[in-house]
Amino acid sequence: METGKCFLKCWLKGCVIMRVAIYMRVGNENQTNEWAMKNQEERLRQFAKEQGHEIVAAFSEYGSTCYAEREMLKKVTALPSNEVDGILVTDVSRIHRNMPSFLSWLKELDASKKKLLTIDGITMPDNLYKQLQRVYEEIPKQRGHRSKKR
Repeated sequence: METGKCFLKCWLKGCVIMRVAIYMRVGNENQTNEWAMKNQEERLRQFAKEQGHEIVAAFSEYGSTCYAEREMLKKVTALPSNEVDGILVTDVSRIHRNMPSFLSWLKELDASKKKLLTIDGITMPDNLYKQLQRVYEEIPKQRGHRSKKR
């Protein structure tokens, strides 16, 4: 589909055209994961095209979400908001799989005025970090409240 047609399709659906950086991650560098990396990239590029988003950068890396020192995630997060509006991933597990790490990263993204988008349609609103943080902080309080009732 040509860019003009993509823009028209997106405009008719009421979506917002964004400049996005795509981020791909797989667990390790074995051959199966090499295919998985290519598959993620194809899916992200297709989604961006269908939505009329402009891909301004692409980052990929191999490694577990357990490691905080993921260089490509740091680079994509550090992109200036005057150059990129959001980070597009296949799903949030590409960023982090545990809530504290995800919230920490989301806080950083929120501070940089960028959005998180996924191909399954989840768009993280500007204030999502604050909402999730409140929920996460309530969990221990609720657990303590329930245990006192027993």
